[in-house]
Formats: sequence, C-alpha cells, structure tokens
Amino acid sequence: MNLLRYDPLCPEVELISLEPDPPDPSSIFAAPISTSTPQPADTPSTSQVPTPSTAESTHTSRADADVEELMRFTADLEPVICDLIREYRDVFPPYFSYSGIPPMRGVEHSIQLVPDYRIHHQAPYRLSIPEATELKRQLEELLRLGFIKPSNSPWGAPVLFAHKADGTLRLCIDYRGLNRYTIKNNYPMPRADELYDRLADNRFFTKIDLRSGYHQIRVAAEDQPKTAFRSRFGHYEFTVMPFGLTNASATFQTAMNDIFRDILEEYVLVYLDDILLYSRTLEDHIRHLRDVLQRLRKHGFYAKLSKCRFAQRKVDFLGHHVSNQGLHMDDAKITATIAEWPVPTSAKQAF
Repeated sequence: MNLLRYDPLCPEVELISLEPDPPDPSSIFAAPISTSTPQPADTPSTSQVPTPSTAESTHTSRADADVEELMRFTADLEPVICDLIREYRDVFPPYFSYSGIPPMRGVEHSIQLVPDYRIHHQAPYRLSIPEATELKRQLEELLRLGFIKPSNSPWGAPVLFAHKADGTLRLCIDYRGLNRYTIKNNYPMPRADELYDRLADNRFFTKIDLRSGYHQIRVAAEDQPKTAFRSRFGHYEFTVMPFGLTNASATFQTAMNDIFRDILEEYVLVYLDDILLYSRTLEDHIRHLRDVLQRLRKHGFYAKLSKCRFAQRKVDFLGHHVSNQGLHMDDAKITATIAEWPVPTSAKQAF
C-alpha cells in the first residue's frame, strides 16, 4: 500500500535525531494512552489477571466481573435507579466490549495538513527498564483491543512516560511534529460559565463519564498512518483517536453534540467525555436518564460505572460542586491554590 497517496507528494522529510532523554511530558502536547483490561473496576493496572483457558470460562469470568461491578456501585442508589442501570448494563462494561475497533458512526477523526507540510519521524526516546516493561505491556493490550496495528508509515512520533499521582506510569505520545503541520479545526467548545447557567433550581443530577472516550472514535482510514509512533518494540499506528492530536477535542465534541443535539441544555450538558443530566423531580430524572442511556447504547458508546454518579443531590462537574444550592468551588482545589501562594517577603508583596 502506498502510504503517501493520501496527501500530495512531500519533497522534504523532517527527521529529528535521537534525544538522550525524553522531555518533560507536562511541557508538551502529549498523548496519554488508556487501556482497559478485563478486570473489575479500580483494580490497579499493574495487577495481572489470569487468562481463562476456554471461551466459556472467559465469558463466565467477564459476566462475574460485570455483576460484581454493578453491585459495588449501585448498592446505595434508589431501587428504580438500580433497575434502570441493570437494564442498560451493556453501556457500563468493566472492559471494552468491541469485537474490533469502535463501530462506524457519522464522525471520524481526520487529519488535514497544510500544503507545505514535512513528514515528521523521530527516533525513539530513551526509556528506563521499568518504562520499557510497561511499554511492552500496554502495546500488547492496545494490539489486543485493536486500537493500534503494526505500521510502515513514513510518520513516526516518539513515546515517553509520565508518572501519575498513584505512582503508576502513563504512556504518552509526542505528537508535536504532526500537530505543527495540521490544519486547526475551530469547532466551538462549550463555555463552562454558560453551561452552569442552566443548572439553577434543579434537584437531581447524574454525571456520566465515558470510558477512555477518545478511543471510542475511529480515525479515518486514510489518516491512520499519520498517527504512527515509534518504540523499541516496533512501529505502530492508531485505528482509534489518541489523545494529543491537535483537533481531537473538536472531533469528540462534534460527536457528542450530534448524539444529544435536540436535548442539549434541555436536561443534558456535555463537555467532551463528561455528560451531566439535571432534573427538578426524580420522575423526570428517570425519564431523562433512560433517554441518555438509550442514545449511548444506540451509538455504541461505553461509560465507566465507577466514575459515574446517579440521581445525586450534589455532583462534581468541571471542577465545581453542583447542587440545588448552586455552584461551589472544590474546597481541595482552593486549599491547594492558597498553599501554593508564596509567602510575602516584604510589606509591598503582602498588600
């Protein structure tokens, strides 16, 4: 297959030599990769789950994990809400349930390049032994899910790792070279302050968090080679949308708006992969929740049950506590911000 035929022939290739050490992930537009293994929610990613020996045992173990997760996260809910979640439990699998990559939908991620682009490929960054071990594990999982595939693309971004708060490693991809030549999509993103205006006088709230939301959007087949990345274990490209691409947020917001367009700001707010339902009565809320879950099922989107909150009087949304009392900043964030203020060293700084 001629991987250059999807764009005009490029006279120059941008080659970056090997860097002895990767840059700080927080200083770049990197792509954090999230994989879901078939294990109960909130199990640390480093724990290993034995592989069942037969298809029947695999089905049984996954069904058990499904039931266990439902019981864990619905125990304190109203019975009518529990029944509704059980009815739509296929929307909340404890693992990705695609038989391949996500289904075809009206929105795919495309990567349009400026006319004078240069193909960017870069030698892999240096990784420590623990990072290399984790890289191999995550690549195997992404391959198993069908989210990546082997590539011989002329493009190739390097990978690196960031340390998460719990000490585990987050795989990132440095797409700065590709983003430099990507035509920006100026699709309008919601304004948080305008979203909050809709929440007054509502008493019931549900927050739905999609499971690795970006990975639930396909990359257009002709653009998959542009997402290629290099590692010591091989050269791969994405079939689903990774984080870190310059227009990924615009693509995802477009998909969400298409699904919920007729009910947006009626009883649903959507900001990327965070979905908030709001209602004045429990009866209305049940009806609204059923509508949203039905739309997610119809379009083949999955949510992460452990991060969802159902029919609550108060939920967290976009860094604020939302309730019938109004909006309140997260106290932990306020405390952290104050703690970071430098101690005044002069009277002028104090005032």
